Amino acid sequence: MDVSSIAVSMYICKMVNVMLHRVFLVVISCVFAVAISEVMLRCFYPIEPKYQVWEPNLHHTFLPDSTIFYGISGPAEFTINKDGLRGEVFNKRKINYITLGGSTTECLYLDDTETWQHHLSTQTGYGIASMGKSGCTLYENYLHLKYAVSQFSELKGIVVMAGLNDMYKRLAHGTLHDQQFPLSTSVEDSVVKQIFWSDVIHKEVWWRRSAIFRLVSKVYHQNKQVPWTSVQDDTGENYRGWRAKRQNALLIDSLPDFGSALKEFSILLDSCYQQCKQQNLQLILVTQATLYKDSMPDFETRLLWMGGRGNFMNEQIDAYYSPKALLEAAEAYNDVLRNFFIRYEHVKLIDLAAQLPKDTSVFYDDCHFNESGARKVAAILSNGLKH
Repeated sequence: MDVSSIAVSMYICKMVNVMLHRVFLVVISCVFAVAISEVMLRCFYPIEPKYQVWEPNLHHTFLPDSTIFYGISGPAEFTINKDGLRGEVFNKRKINYITLGGSTTECLYLDDTETWQHHLSTQTGYGIASMGKSGCTLYENYLHLKYAVSQFSELKGIVVMAGLNDMYKRLAHGTLHDQQFPLSTSVEDSVVKQIFWSDVIHKEVWWRRSAIFRLVSKVYHQNKQVPWTSVQDDTGENYRGWRAKRQNALLIDSLPDFGSALKEFSILLDSCYQQCKQQNLQLILVTQATLYKDSMPDFETRLLWMGGRGNFMNEQIDAYYSPKALLEAAEAYNDVLRNFFIRYEHVKLIDLAAQLPKDTSVFYDDCHFNESGARKVAAILSNGLKH
């Protein structure tokens, strides 16, 4: 090999070494920058709670049809805050409560400023935010309390409005948990993965737990309009079909045996109570009010759509329970709440069902509150919380 070839080879080796050195420095610099960014974000941008019922910063605008939803008018903004709750972000200087329940707590078609939680916060000066979600039974609410509520340190207590979803599912499908109740740890883990919007259940995906990913995700989803499921459509058009199916169905006056279902409900109440004791939270139980009466005028019965047997929302069902039977069933669950309050200390009961009028000044269907109803609910709960 001549001298020139050796020189070229040496030059190439030198250039390769320089390039490798520069690449190494770039990689190290990037890793260092990412590490510093992660540390800084964790210090100045705290990681949000891991278990959340709603996606943080979710936003959707509903356009409820006032001919379907009696007592509701105008667009309804549905907004979830950075903590995955509907309502205000908690202030540590306030007395704060989280509300748990199903759709009567969710208030889907009411604007953010029309929910009973918003009115309750205004009337009491307390911080009130909602974790309610349509379809949730007391078992899901118990898991919300155990996994999600426990992540908030500035809480005074929880307000639980439950019973109707447990009742409807018992009437439609039999006992809620059937032979699996009490639930095992494996079943609980399976349900947790289904009901939470959470990356904690994907522990193997380490980068999803990073502060950088969370920040990028928040920016992306900030005020992002998201599509809703067909079950909860923007205008509420599905209600027409559900009401028509009930109007043309056979009505059943007699109830099935509720013994095991009410026992499940009572056991779950005790589980919620024990969780509140562990978290040093006040437990406030609220009985569920309905439009059901022994005798109802036609214009009110035409508003009803719930209480069918089987999958009545998605299939043609020929049998529904009558308003009289549904009233009896709802009161059976409310009585469990009333008896639980009598037996346990440090539990508050607000008997909403006994105080709300059973008319369209409160409800737009079987049990959901319209704008006027939400204000009346808040007034009753405000009085109960203050006294």
